[in-house]
Amino acid sequence: MVEAFSLRGLSRLAESWRVDPPFPKDNEFGTAIADYRQNIIQRYTGLVPIQDYLRQWEASCAELQVSPALPTRLREILHSRSDESGVCVRRIGKSTFDWI
Repeated sequence: MVEAFSLRGLSRLAESWRVDPPFPKDNEFGTAIADYRQNIIQRYTGLVPIQDYLRQWEASCAELQVSPALPTRLREILHSRSDESGVCVRRIGKSTFDWI
């Protein structure tokens, strides 16, 4: 959750630095900040979709003969799925919000 807010902050910082840099002629730092943010986001696209991760976790619990209560509860709380791009999203009512 904290990283999601950080990514949002980086987006805002990049845009404000491009439009109104704190130092004259430093607009290009806005582009560098945006590139840094995009690199972080791209790392997430290679992750296992949350539903697959939770299934693997539950299978591991079964193999170890321990309770799968935590991954099961997380699935209930998140009501999560992966969209076609593999980005984790959360459904709330009829709305879908990107986590990233």
